[in-house]
Amino acid sequence: MTRTRILFDTDPGIDDAMALAMLALDPRAELVGITTVFGNVPIELTTRNALALREHFGIDHVPVARGAARPLVKPAGDFADFVHGANGLGNVELPEPSGALDPRPAAQFIVEMPAGRKEVLKEEKGAAERAEENRSESLFD
Repeated sequence: MTRTRILFDTDPGIDDAMALAMLALDPRAELVGITTVFGNVPIELTTRNALALREHFGIDHVPVARGAARPLVKPAGDFADFVHGANGLGNVELPEPSGALDPRPAAQFIVEMPAGRKEVLKEEKGAAERAEENRSESLFD
């Protein structure tokens, strides 16, 4: 079975915790990374939540990289603690994560992606170029 490579960009609240659980268990998914942004709670909590959930779901091999702490243009609004609780996970307490955060900022992590992605891109580019050549040839036949 071919697995779909997924980079999960998230602000782990209750909803994203459930999505991450499903990705961790789905044999069709190959989770290649988790990147965090502020959102339901501040970036420090979303990143801590991603690390804790990664360990809780037994996917310690998946790298986690910290992303944006605030919007690029507009001021940040209020956090959704009335929905997701003060910790973003409905105030459910998970053990303090012991795993390390990827040292790269999320944007850099996304650009560099885990090893092997460049080969996949080369294969996809080659297939696209061959398809274009075949299409062009058929136009002039």
